[in-house]
Amino acid sequence: MLLFSLVALSTSVATADESCESAIERSQDSFVAGRYHEAIALLRNCREGAIAPKSYRLIGAASCFLRDREGALDAYERLDLHGRRFLRYVCARHQIALP
Repeated sequence: MLLFSLVALSTSVATADESCESAIERSQDSFVAGRYHEAIALLRNCREGAIAPKSYRLIGAASCFLRDREGALDAYERLDLHGRRFLRYVCARHQIALP
């Protein structure tokens, strides 16, 4: 029982970046498996700070695969030039035009 409590405590004090890194890994797995809604949902709490660009690239790409222009455009507007180029390419392959 004490060991379980220590494990639970150690996982609850993980930093936001660590849990977001884990969420990004799970989101990438979901994306590759074609579970695009799940890939987006896993990143709902990882849209700020240093991790945000990775999150928005995945969210945007998943949105393109879902043919969700609004979601892709929202992600596009939050990315830097490099991320925008990537997202424009992905969306173009799914007949979604971005600026």
